[in-house]
Amino acid sequence: MLSGAIETARSDKSAQRIIFKSIPELSKKDTDDDQSCDRLEQATRQKPLEFDDKRFPTVDDLTDWIMDFTQGKGADGKSLYKQCPGKCSPQYTWWIYPEKTELLVKARVICGLPRDRDSNKYQLSIELAPACPVAQSQ
Repeated sequence: MLSGAIETARSDKSAQRIIFKSIPELSKKDTDDDQSCDRLEQATRQKPLEFDDKRFPTVDDLTDWIMDFTQGKGADGKSLYKQCPGKCSPQYTWWIYPEKTELLVKARVICGLPRDRDSNKYQLSIELAPACPVAQSQ
């Protein structure tokens, strides 16, 4: 899905960016973390956690980083889970700018309510959008 979007964005004559979202299915069970996760969700909806100016030479390098990041591995993943602790579940939006020789990525994360760990389902979406100047805020 991501590879196809990157190829399409690079082949289009106009500058494109890819907006890739991953939102977990929420748990229907009450947990001890619900209140703190609710507070974190309200705060991060107003000011999402930011992970900016990540650069990757290939789609494989990007997907490896996404897997590590979303599983709390590496410096960025550890930082994420320090800011989104306990059973709170991150909701991700990545802005991907396919440049000629690399992929520039900006990630925004909302720290939400606990996900349904039994089903482990996520809603994924991807869209192409006109590229905004990178210096502007997202």
